[in-house]
Amino acid sequence: SPENVLPMTDINSYLDFCLKLFLAFGLAFQIPVLTYILIFIGILMMTSIKFIDMEDLTEFVPAAITIMFTIFTDNMATGMSIGILSHIVVKIVTGKAKDLNLPILILSIPLLGYFIFL
Repeated sequence: SPENVLPMTDINSYLDFCLKLFLAFGLAFQIPVLTYILIFIGILMMTSIKFIDMEDLTEFVPAAITIMFTIFTDNMATGMSIGILSHIVVKIVTGKAKDLNLPILILSIPLLGYFIFL
């Protein structure tokens, strides 16, 4: 046989090829499924908007801020955190601070720290 022809494939080349195939097919078939799942979850979350009291601005403004920040930052945790903090600020500014409960005030402490030291 010629000198440049190898009788067996290098094991590293074979494993690299298998890994690339696995990743290519994984991405090709997993991403569309995840996209549909995320779209469905987003639709389900948006159907709960009808339960927000639009007449009470102390409820509507934090909900709108939460929705906007969740969409614009592409991060649900950031949107929820800003929504909780805006809920507290709106209640205090409008004089309805007595409607706030202790767990939400305790939760606001690490959230403030997160945004201050971000």
